[in-house]
Amino acid sequence: MNGAPVEQPDVSIIIVAYRSAADLPDCLSSIGPATRGVDHELLVVDNASPDDSGDVVRRLRPDATLLTESVNHGFGRAVNLATRHARGRYLLLVNPDARLHPGAVDALVAFADDRPDHGFYGGRVFSPSGENDPKSCWGLPSPWSAFCYATGLSSAFRRSRLFDPMSLGGWERDSVREVGAVSGCLLLVSAEAWAAVGGFEERYFLYGEDLDLGWKAHRAGYRPVITPAAALTHTVGGSTGDTERRTEWLLVARATYYRLRWSRLAGRWGLATLTAGVGLRMLGERLRSRLGRPPSAPRWVALWRRRSEWRAGFPEREPLVRT
Repeated sequence: MNGAPVEQPDVSIIIVAYRSAADLPDCLSSIGPATRGVDHELLVVDNASPDDSGDVVRRLRPDATLLTESVNHGFGRAVNLATRHARGRYLLLVNPDARLHPGAVDALVAFADDRPDHGFYGGRVFSPSGENDPKSCWGLPSPWSAFCYATGLSSAFRRSRLFDPMSLGGWERDSVREVGAVSGCLLLVSAEAWAAVGGFEERYFLYGEDLDLGWKAHRAGYRPVITPAAALTHTVGGSTGDTERRTEWLLVARATYYRLRWSRLAGRWGLATLTAGVGLRMLGERLRSRLGRPPSAPRWVALWRRRSEWRAGFPEREPLVRT
């Protein structure tokens, strides 16, 4: 059944690869055991990788639709490109540095078929050491969550339902539950729901696009949901380099969200709290250095100096036109 041509596959699996040659073999080999009960097609976007990511796909999955791009479009735009070629009833986003657990796709599709009104579906994500990764989903940002970041409460009381509300508290993702947004590392979307929300907002280059998609899903009347029956193992940050750079991307993404999805007044509040939060962490980093306990990966001082850059958010981009 796997890889066989059918009129309409159950699911179109989409992978965006960038410098992913080392990770792709494990990811691609995990697809077969995860899709024993569903028909699937595979689409891979090689986002101008400087390595041989595309060659790995050609060798291991010659049946895949491989889109070889000459520039790095970022994650969201690359996914949108792939969906133009997708034929499945569902779209499944999987990160190249992830490994699907056996039966994961079967379970997700069955779960979605039983609950079609939700539109957006996720599962459990584990770290390579086997620990639960709570970043498989989040609550949507709110003025209160922004305040908790600004004051350091979300860091002091990690995974507190009250002071770190976007983390959804101590819930281990081990039960069915509706959420604000599902991580793009394991995200199943019905083709109908994807079309209804218009796919990813392409202003986001990296990070934040899945949170923004959750906002659009709720606005369209869908209710993203998690099932523990589907799982994968994920190596976080495989294509983004060091911690400082990854943190800066996250700040740019959050600033973009506040500017795009909140009112002008609320957006100003969001940006102010984001700036205050970085400032607080910068002061803490300086204090630790003066006490002779420098952090292992100093970054907040540098990020504070560049605050005018990340506060601006991602710039608008012209629509990508294919001839």
